Amino acid sequence: MKTRIHHIHFSLGIATLLVMSLASRAEDFGKNYGLKFNEGIGFYVTIDGIPNALQWAKDTQKQADESDIIKIPYDVQFYSYGLDFSVGGGLAGPQPPNLLGYGFSYMDTNGQLKGIWPARFVPVAGYEQKVYRIIFGGPYDELRNDKTQYRFWAFDVPSVTTTHSGFLFQFATAKFAEEQKEVRAFLLKTLSNKDRAYTGKLTAQTLVFPTATPFQIHFTSYHEKTGQVDAEVSGFNEKEKMKFTGQLVGIRTLALKQADGDLVWDLQLFELKKLVGSYSKNMVTFEVEIGLEDTPSK
Repeated sequence: MKTRIHHIHFSLGIATLLVMSLASRAEDFGKNYGLKFNEGIGFYVTIDGIPNALQWAKDTQKQADESDIIKIPYDVQFYSYGLDFSVGGGLAGPQPPNLLGYGFSYMDTNGQLKGIWPARFVPVAGYEQKVYRIIFGGPYDELRNDKTQYRFWAFDVPSVTTTHSGFLFQFATAKFAEEQKEVRAFLLKTLSNKDRAYTGKLTAQTLVFPTATPFQIHFTSYHEKTGQVDAEVSGFNEKEKMKFTGQLVGIRTLALKQADGDLVWDLQLFELKKLVGSYSKNMVTFEVEIGLEDTPSK
């Protein structure tokens, strides 16, 4: 999918924030711009006046790989082409402007899914097929104007295979790119530091009271290009260190698996301070937390 940045210019007399806000709100969402939907029936993201078909919606509750996320400029437009929502019923729900199952959500920097806020479908006349302009509510403007940090946002669509399905995006702003760069640099420093140990705790959430076991973890190798990670864990009353292999998924999820056992840790990076996660075993939930402050190795 091509992503060419297009800037919209408004002709203003006396430029004030109030006038700019009113001008933006006064946009005619039902205007026909003569777009060419050359890829057939479906949903489109329009960049620089060129509609690009959206394909392969993802499970928005899972940690997305970067290849699944479409980078877009802040002023893109979204459309549906050839889909008749006027009849209502089924997964589509009521007829426009709001449709059941369609909306906007986002995953925050701690891996929590926020939303769904409704999407508004505005009919656009003058095409051979049904065309709707799709307008997102909620904190959509906050994300595209760099006022809220997030991992990705989603155009949610109904699905018969999962409860949360959508097309994944990131606004390719300078600030967002700088934030991503900072996270990558932090992880490179942390996972490549063979001479450091990081202190963690494993907490068993039992029915009586939680019990916490401290441990230390060394990241023994990290391959930046592939995201592959090797680690050793000590402190669980084991005679030998437990060896883990794993993979960095995206830039904020570290999936570790015990090399000769059945432990699996899916860890989320939290505010460049710690890795946190949980898993269940024998009807008990265990919480994993690894502080990423440097502790000298012994």
